[in-house]
Parts: sequence; structure tokens; C-alpha cells
Amino acid sequence: MSNLLKKYNIEDLLGKEFKWGVNDCYTLCVEILGRNGIKIPKFNADETRVYELYIRYNKYFKRHEIPQSLSIVALKVKYPFVTHFGVCLEYPYFIHVMQKRNVCIERLDSLLWKGRIDGYYTYEKN
Repeated sequence: MSNLLKKYNIEDLLGKEFKWGVNDCYTLCVEILGRNGIKIPKFNADETRVYELYIRYNKYFKRHEIPQSLSIVALKVKYPFVTHFGVCLEYPYFIHVMQKRNVCIERLDSLLWKGRIDGYYTYEKN
């Protein structure tokens, strides 16, 4: 695991507390991808419905059937809507943060997550 933390320059993020607009699931994606040379749009903290962001900006994301390193994984925590994001590191590992759960690395193939995956996306806006 420590190899992944070093490879993606995310050692300082593990355990960081959730906070809307500062360290929520989408801003964590922005931070991790930015550290790895991929710039995706930031949003105001008052835009609190993640699925609305997903729908509004989906045209800039290319969907992939298989996870790629540094792709965003869209998750249906409140089915049927996409309400959560994480960043794929190396399959099956992804990093994310949620309310009542600090930044952590979990497995996408776990019983908790595998049925909630909507897709894997890379940002394609020029």
C-alpha cells in the first residue's frame, strides 16, 4: 500500500477528515488528479449534490468499462443516482472520502462497492 501512496503522491491525504467543499469526495478527486498532472474543474462548496455535478459535466468525461489508474470511479451510494466519486489507483484499489469516513483506500471488488459502480471515467476536456 505504501508504494501506491508514494507513486501517486497521496501519503498526506490518508485519514484526512471529510468536509463539504474542502475535502469531500469530488474535491479529493480534484486534488489527487491535480497532483498527478490532470486538471479537472472545481466547483463552489454550495453545490452540494454530487450527482448534479456528474450529470452537468458528464460530457467532458470519457467512460471506460475497465478501471484505469487515475480514472474517476462513479458510485451509486443512493441508488439509482451517482452520488459519490473516488479515484482508481491500481485495480482493485481506490481512494475516497465520505461523511463519517475519513480519506481511505478500499477495494472496488469488495461486497460493499462492486454492486455500486456506475463506471470509470477520465477527463477529456481540452
